[in-house]
Amino acid sequence: MGRTLAEFYRIHSPGIDPSSLAKSHKEFQEKNFHLLKLFPKAEETLIKVKEEGFSIAAVSNRSRDSLLHSLKLVQIFDYFDAVVSVDDVVNPKPHKEHVLTALKHLKVKPDFAYMVGDTQHDVAVGKSAKVKTVGVTYGFLGKDIAAHNPDFLINDISQLLKILK
Repeated sequence: MGRTLAEFYRIHSPGIDPSSLAKSHKEFQEKNFHLLKLFPKAEETLIKVKEEGFSIAAVSNRSRDSLLHSLKLVQIFDYFDAVVSVDDVVNPKPHKEHVLTALKHLKVKPDFAYMVGDTQHDVAVGKSAKVKTVGVTYGFLGKDIAAHNPDFLINDISQLLKILK
């Protein structure tokens, strides 16, 4: 959803303790990791991106444990050269620290990087970090991601390969 759980619930459930809602959400996630599924063509695209010599980072407002568990459960963890969770930064997305931390780990300059995401916060953090942005229409916002003006818009993750070339 682009924000930390506590921030999401503070905004969307005013008057209710956001920490208790975030705690319930995390408990639900922990009991339901079996519901995770990759988007179509995700693994094939990760393989091809790696074969082309690109480095890949996962940048998420999820906790480190949850993010690592998720990536391992759907068997794509090994494709990532860096993983940056909410636990690894002082200022989570949409602040640019998340992306800049990933770039530092990858030893990549912003001019040569892309932020791929499905929320307005992904586009905002990419623009703030001065990287190119790729909005995906098959995720959280759907086609509404276009309203946030990503540099590129794709309907299928495999389209990323043409952008990178």
